[in-house]
Amino acid sequence: MTESEFLIQANNYLTSIETLAEKWIDADIDVDCTRQGNVLTLDFNGQQVVLNIQTPMKELWLASKSGAYHYTFDGSTWINTRAGKPDLNSELTQVCSSLSGEHLKI
Repeated sequence: MTESEFLIQANNYLTSIETLAEKWIDADIDVDCTRQGNVLTLDFNGQQVVLNIQTPMKELWLASKSGAYHYTFDGSTWINTRAGKPDLNSELTQVCSSLSGEHLKI
């Protein structure tokens, strides 16, 4: 994957999460969403989830109180760089649901 192809996929993913967060806000879920360049922050009542585009590594990084994870795009989904770990959608679903107290599907 070229750098430009990676950036398209990574930016599309962050945009999709922003759109989803707006729907959660409309549904009265207590979340704030902020994007500054390659960094998207979701704030659930003071507890943050950060998604960060790492262009040199061609990875998306996820950081939350549960830990930090790295993901690469395999052509259809963002997979954890550690074998056997959940993909990004699964991990983000778990983290956001835990922080919000609601079942939030990514």
